[in-house]
Amino acid sequence: YSEMDEERYVSIGDGNVYLVKEDPLNSFDIELSEMIRHDKIPEFDFVTEIEFAGSENYKAVYKEDNQVTYSKEDVYFVKEDGKELSLDTENVDRYLEVIRELNLTNYVSYYVTDEELRTYGLDEPELDVTLKYLAAEDEGEEETEEMVELHISREPEEKKRAEEAAKSSASDESPEDTETVEEITAYVRVGESKIIYKLSGLDYEELMDASYNAFRHKKVIWADFDDISHVEISLEGAEYELTVKEEDKENVWYYQKEEIETDDFRNALNSLSASEFTEEEPAGKEEISLTLQINSDNQPEVQIELYRYDGDNCLAVVDGTSVALVDRSYVVGLIEAVNSIVLN
Repeated sequence: YSEMDEERYVSIGDGNVYLVKEDPLNSFDIELSEMIRHDKIPEFDFVTEIEFAGSENYKAVYKEDNQVTYSKEDVYFVKEDGKELSLDTENVDRYLEVIRELNLTNYVSYYVTDEELRTYGLDEPELDVTLKYLAAEDEGEEETEEMVELHISREPEEKKRAEEAAKSSASDESPEDTETVEEITAYVRVGESKIIYKLSGLDYEELMDASYNAFRHKKVIWADFDDISHVEISLEGAEYELTVKEEDKENVWYYQKEEIETDDFRNALNSLSASEFTEEEPAGKEEISLTLQINSDNQPEVQIELYRYDGDNCLAVVDGTSVALVDRSYVVGLIEAVNSIVLN
């Protein structure tokens, strides 16, 4: 550097030395960590299978033209006790988006050893997530099925302390939950890569939230209202029927041959959603029950029974199986919508 000229001397190997007006040295101010080849999450638009192992153990499979549910939007299914159970496509897509958006740059080891794997809890990961997907090829070529695997774990000692705190809180009548996502230290490894990345607390929590309940439908009934053709209602010992006729290519609803407005009923039906999933059998009084006829060869009829549970919740039973607790205010709204129709 020339103090007098405040310019840099540069030699380019031609036997000459030059003074340059714009100092190039800052361009070379770079660390090795800024030049490494990071792992990348592959681009996947179409996932055919998601498999979980570890804290969750099941597989979700993509199936078009399902023959299980009344909703054409249901394309992901899991098998349980020999039955295929549908997942909410929006919930699955939301999880896949978390994987797509992972920022794999904050690495903690570039060439991990077996000992380091134990340090990061990745010798036996908390959760393995394996995606099978169709990889886009050049125009005119067929898509091929590829696979990517993620291994996820929390820092072992931190995880142990969190588990002990959770046990202590469970026995404490007034537990204090002071942990935040910012305090979570977690790691991810892509396949058998030698690079270990640090995960944000939020990414860790979202990736670990992979139970069947996290992906299943939270709505008690998720059929398109326009596909419902007939409703039988039992309320306070009385029976009512709502019917549909297609007139000028639109569905018109009737009660006792009188045309009715169904906006409030539609909204109340759509609002029935799980606050908590449960298999608990009903013990309280039945508040209201509905039998819906649906234009579907797969599932042409659905029965919904709503029972009193406590002051804040009702228990939803669908086709004879307890499904979830539903906010009581939603059930009251449904009852009021029915009464406004039948009482005119």
